[in-house]
Amino acid sequence: TSRNDGYIALPPNTDSLRSRAATDVDAAHEPLLSNRNSNLRGSFQLQKDGHSYTYTYGPKGIAGLVHNYYALLCAFFASFGGLTFGYDQGVIANVLVMSDFTQRWPITPLQKGIMTAVLELGALIGALGAGMLADRYSRRHSIFAACIVFCIGSAFQCGAQSLSHLFIGRAVGGLGVGALSMLSPLYMAEISPPEVRGSLMALEQFSIVLGVVFGFWTGFFTRSIPSSASWRVPLGIQLIPGAILGLGCFFLPPSPRLLVLHGRFEDALKSLARLRLRTLDEARNDPLLQVKIPQFLRYYNDLIVSNTVFNSSNF
Repeated sequence: TSRNDGYIALPPNTDSLRSRAATDVDAAHEPLLSNRNSNLRGSFQLQKDGHSYTYTYGPKGIAGLVHNYYALLCAFFASFGGLTFGYDQGVIANVLVMSDFTQRWPITPLQKGIMTAVLELGALIGALGAGMLADRYSRRHSIFAACIVFCIGSAFQCGAQSLSHLFIGRAVGGLGVGALSMLSPLYMAEISPPEVRGSLMALEQFSIVLGVVFGFWTGFFTRSIPSSASWRVPLGIQLIPGAILGLGCFFLPPSPRLLVLHGRFEDALKSLARLRLRTLDEARNDPLLQVKIPQFLRYYNDLIVSNTVFNSSNF
């Protein structure tokens, strides 16, 4: 059957992928003809060059989100990282003007500025270092570590006995939220099907804004409490999403892209099967899932080549 009649060349199994991991990952070089339609309601479209192709897993828009509801739930849970970032920024605006806080610790405008900015400084450092941890270990373990750091900073703020404690808590918490601001969208992008990736990534920005709103309104409702609880309670509430994300991230599926980067092709296929609500046997026989592995390999091979070129003495 001619390829132009709706067939595409695919690697037959993950063993062939493993043997070609360091060389060519073009699926068309090791052909196994597979029909264009799969049991995931997706489709293949072979290009005129006979090698490149486009494909879709399923519908887009609302129908695509319903179709990929497990990936949606995982992305929603991971977006708690954005919620912590937004809440921490929103809540401090109320805390700094609460009567009990200002009477306990008269604070200058300069100190207010530093109190606000120190979170952003910590976030900058946390975001810069999170990528190396995520690649070396795992997205989920890095998210857990970031949540631990964030919760430590939040506890410092909630139990502060001096302005110094608050400064330290804000800086430490900033390290955590900065790391989460990089790790959460990274994980969300890597587990999302292409046709709904934009929608799922929007959850991160939505969560940040929602966190800011929660921070403002929490301070609004606690501002009239005639004790330190007026500001300790809103500062302590931020522990809740951090703890939920930290404990729950281990129930999320691992990133299939990272598993491919570490050479764990079978585990990557298992993760894809879990994300697409398939059994492992179904995943092994489904061309739409099989094609993802060589795509991941091609992506990382391109990164290696680019890094080699830019670091060469001739560039």
